[in-house]
Amino acid sequence: MLRTLRCVTGIMAAVVVSTLLLATGGLAQTALPRLGLSAAPDMYVGTIDVASDEPFDLYIIAKGPDGLDILPFDLVSLQWAVFTPCCGASYDVLDVQYNPDLEHVGFPFTGVESSSEICIEDDFLYLATLTLIINVDGPGAYLLPAGATGPAFDCADESHLFLDLTVEAHVDGGITPNSYETWGGLKGIYR
Repeated sequence: MLRTLRCVTGIMAAVVVSTLLLATGGLAQTALPRLGLSAAPDMYVGTIDVASDEPFDLYIIAKGPDGLDILPFDLVSLQWAVFTPCCGASYDVLDVQYNPDLEHVGFPFTGVESSSEICIEDDFLYLATLTLIINVDGPGAYLLPAGATGPAFDCADESHLFLDLTVEAHVDGGITPNSYETWGGLKGIYR
């Protein structure tokens, strides 16, 4: 039974790796480009400080592989979405502003296809601005993810895969320090 399980697991892993290699054009592309959220519209910034119940902006971007930051190919279309945030957070969308140089079909939380009639020859691609309010139970760091929902296509109609980009939102909960030196003193104000 264990030998059969190992064999099936090995075959499944080989199929996944083969599929990824075929979809990315083989070993020619060893590091994958990134698509997702950023705290800045013109470069990847992975953290943002926000106040609870205050609007803030995040940006959907596409960039080259980590360390390179330049897209290794020109594009015609990308498919992307904003995913459910991690660890006790949710957000409300107040506004979405798309890059006017591209055509966009869909909504960020159900999936968007951003495309162009002409070849997009940018080293870095801004796709949209999201104005959000984060809903949390208390202060802390919350992971906000977004990424590709399908392959991107270049000008030669070849498909490419993208890895996700996340932003860690540091939420200020409005907690004020107290003047009590003991836990009992602090509890005493609620009796």
